[in-house]
Amino acid sequence: MFETEEFRNLVRRNVREEAAMRGMKKYNPRIIGHLQSLAVKNERILMARERLLEESQQRGVQHAMGSVRVVMREAAANARRAGRTTLMLEDVEAAYEAKFCTLWPFCRPK
Repeated sequence: MFETEEFRNLVRRNVREEAAMRGMKKYNPRIIGHLQSLAVKNERILMARERLLEESQQRGVQHAMGSVRVVMREAAANARRAGRTTLMLEDVEAAYEAKFCTLWPFCRPK
């Protein structure tokens, strides 16, 4: 599910929209691949756990896009604090660390 071009395009769109809403004039395009890679690495174990949940509790792509938006808001705040209008991969990595394991599907459960 997360390795598809469709998922990558959704990540790209959400990154672009959130960055623009937060006043970022540019963003490093490697951010998209980084977020997709995190999701792909965790997909097998996460989806196995999701199948054990009631259908109404299962998470999917829309939940992943919500997490993209959360990490991008935090990353944009990091960039603003640094006085930049360009969102860097390092901003996203710092945001990911700050929100670790609250961002489904970007963290691997223990």
